[in-house]
Amino acid sequence: MKHDLVKIKHILGLMGFDPEDTTIVQQACVLFEALRIFQERNARYQDAWKRTGWRGNLVDLRKKIERLWAEFWYGNQENPDDAFDIINFTAFFIRNHIEGNEEGTWNWGIGNGNDNDDNSETVQAGDEKDSPRPTSPFPVGGDASAECGSGESTD
Repeated sequence: MKHDLVKIKHILGLMGFDPEDTTIVQQACVLFEALRIFQERNARYQDAWKRTGWRGNLVDLRKKIERLWAEFWYGNQENPDDAFDIINFTAFFIRNHIEGNEEGTWNWGIGNGNDNDDNSETVQAGDEKDSPRPTSPFPVGGDASAECGSGESTD
């Protein structure tokens, strides 16, 4: 992971973090690498993570965690690519869950009383759900935080 530490420290300072705290800087480097990977892959896949909703994100997370476990626990893996994917898929899950996007545009057949009903209505992103939405973990106030919690894609 090669990052411009001067830029990362500047961003951390702007966000109210101590840019000289080594543990914060190291954590930020991991998160920025995950963000870089997201940007690269999302250019190819065009928000595919939204189409599966948070349920699909959980399925993908479980697969990635199991793969990471097998590769590092039992194997001799040196590439933490799946670990970065886990960070990104966790963010996808959080974003979809906050927006109430349970099933995306897929027909998971959940909640209609018949899991085998191929004629059930497809849930679209943004449809209202019966259960309340969780409180946003994003901070309130400031331009950047307003974008983070707005629910609108800025990708």
